[in-house]
Amino acid sequence: AVIQEVIGMGWLSWSSSTNGQGPHMLELFADLGGVQQIVCAERCLMSLTRTGRVYAMFYSSDTQSPQLISGFGEK
Repeated sequence: AVIQEVIGMGWLSWSSSTNGQGPHMLELFADLGGVQQIVCAERCLMSLTRTGRVYAMFYSSDTQSPQLISGFGEK
């Protein structure tokens, strides 16, 4: 089995480190089925999982809480 690690850099409000800076292990993606692609923006990241679902995660969230983005269907 292949193990996939997703690591985030920079300030994240929900980080357990004392200064909020990176690197941060984003273990939640393993629970979502693994990552196919990630795109980063100024305020959030979006990920396409290996299961075909798209999630957004805002950097300013109080917790590591990806939100499922609907509307892509079977595209």
